Amino acid sequence: MRYPMKIGEAAQVAGLTDMLCLIRQARTASLSIKQLEQLLSLWSDSRRESRDVRGVARAHMAELDRKMAELASMKASLEQIVSSFPGDDRADCPILSKLDCAAPATLSHERRQRPMPAHAGREALSYAGLAA
Repeated sequence: MRYPMKIGEAAQVAGLTDMLCLIRQARTASLSIKQLEQLLSLWSDSRRESRDVRGVARAHMAELDRKMAELASMKASLEQIVSSFPGDDRADCPILSKLDCAAPATLSHERRQRPMPAHAGREALSYAGLAA
């Protein structure tokens, strides 16, 4: 059985709906939790200045620019590695050599030659966009 809402309850529900919409939109725009907290604080402050909201948005744009530059650099590095070898049937692979965290001099010959289980590393390579 549903009970009719009181006047104040309807306004609270509308306010919560608006807040949830703001949160969803902010997360869709990849704002951080800290930025979201700042926006929610500004959203609830009727004396806010729009320049403060603009400042949060500009800071986020700068962060996105930094991330895009980082991604472009990573892509350029991978393109250079991929274009520098034929990708033939040999076991020697420059991509894996570049991605290997251990310095080759510190690895024993046996460890470098040991076959990896078929499933190992597949998720990481797939995530990095390197798997076929």
